[in-house]
Amino acid sequence: MTLFLVEVRRSLRRRAVWSLVAIALAGITVVALIAFFSSRGLDLAQLRARDEMHPAVLVDWWVPGGGDGVLMGAAFFLLMGALIGGATVIGGEWRAGNVATLLLWEPRRTRLFVARVAAAFACAAAIAVALQVVLFAALLPAVLLHGTTAGATASWWLDFAAAVARLSLTTGLVAAVAASLAFAGRSTAGAIVAVWAWLALAETILRIHVSGARPYLVSENLTRVLTWADLPGAQASRSPASAGALLAAYTVAAAAGAAWSFSRRDVVVG
Repeated sequence: MTLFLVEVRRSLRRRAVWSLVAIALAGITVVALIAFFSSRGLDLAQLRARDEMHPAVLVDWWVPGGGDGVLMGAAFFLLMGALIGGATVIGGEWRAGNVATLLLWEPRRTRLFVARVAAAFACAAAIAVALQVVLFAALLPAVLLHGTTAGATASWWLDFAAAVARLSLTTGLVAAVAASLAFAGRSTAGAIVAVWAWLALAETILRIHVSGARPYLVSENLTRVLTWADLPGAQASRSPASAGALLAAYTVAAAAGAAWSFSRRDVVVG
């Protein structure tokens, strides 16, 4: 636990992490201003006429069973930030030559690897929760002054909270995978390219040419977990819970492979 807490503090001290947070906060500010001024002087019918969904309508933040809303719009940016941040936290250590120094302090490589990847997961998940809270707090003026809270029942709030939790945990998993790949490849760019190559190229080929592959694809199961619904063109023949379990298994497999590679490769003092 001590090593884990040390790695959490080290991760949060990296400038790249706070640069990503700053970019996210700037984006939230822009979105909040657009939502506020674009909803001024409009009633609900006019808001619906301009856009299918509008942040000034509280229930448009999340649509249970459909995967639509402001939250799903934020999901892409959170997952991208987790990918870049998770890869940068580890890749930056290799680039700076700090890994060899770390091994002098903690020579048990597997223990160090687990602590670093767990710290990446925890930091990404916590930051995702914080950014979502900031986003929705920033949108509240548009809702309270220009929009409506109609339809926000207790059931809706529970579904919304569950969606926020799922997105935060998924963000943590993406950061853990990125950190694992950066450990194995000793490179930030290599980890990011590997993830995009798999999602954009390999899974597209598998989806088209391999019958029965879709239920096992990362993108299909990721969509299933985030939306908690069956969507046309993104269906996996498994329950959302089993899709989440499969994503967790993929994360553990990637981490195990990277840990094996890290434990057996030479690390030279730069």
